[in-house]
Amino acid sequence: MAPSLTKYMEELKLSLNVMSEELSKVVKQQTSLMCLIGEIQQLKAIIKEKDEKIEELEKRVEDLEQFARKEDVVISGLKTTHRTYARTTAEDNKGEDAPPDELLSLEQQVIKFFSSKGILLDSKTIAACYTMPQKPNTNLDKRRKRPNIILRFVSTKYKTELLKVVKKTKGNRCVCE
Repeated sequence: MAPSLTKYMEELKLSLNVMSEELSKVVKQQTSLMCLIGEIQQLKAIIKEKDEKIEELEKRVEDLEQFARKEDVVISGLKTTHRTYARTTAEDNKGEDAPPDELLSLEQQVIKFFSSKGILLDSKTIAACYTMPQKPNTNLDKRRKRPNIILRFVSTKYKTELLKVVKKTKGNRCVCE
């Protein structure tokens, strides 16, 4: 063979070796990429399962909250008076100069209101009575909105009885839901 042909063959072998090394590097990278793609697919499947589980749990929480509210009555528009912070913290003055309504608990005030409308409530049927937290009012309205009152009964039966009686006595300024 001619010397230039031998030289050309050697250069060709060298180029093939370099290309073979580069090709093996590409194959290694491709293998690791395929592994990563497999992991991504597994993670996507796990995320999908988790999303479905979260959705199911959110529905269960919503159902439980709804179940917990089934004994509740929301009373809106009822004017109540509350003991001032100063009077509450003053131990020596047990409310001697406080207005009579201020000495009544919120539950007693609600019972008093309903009895003034001819609706009798027994405090033994009431599990809890509290005001709903109000969102801060961005408008500086001089008339403060009266907070809604949550009246929780010990049984749905008492809530149903109250709502039947309230429905019959329409025209009250207090709205029960």
